[in-house]
Amino acid sequence: MQAQIDLALAPNYGLRDVRIRIDLDGLRRDGYKIPPITPVGRHYGMPGGGYEMEFPHPIPPKYITVIRP
Repeated sequence: MQAQIDLALAPNYGLRDVRIRIDLDGLRRDGYKIPPITPVGRHYGMPGGGYEMEFPHPIPPKYITVIRP
């Protein structure tokens, strides 16, 4: 619930129930551009205040590990 508030996610989608790890070192090593960490502003009536990385490209599955499905 706190992540939904901090990331200003749409409240009508319900709570997300997954945690993933993205291998940023692997992405850098293979030449992918890593976006900066940016603050999240208010959206969908949610306050925001957290931080996010918004990738301008799809992240290949080999760089993603599901921590909790």
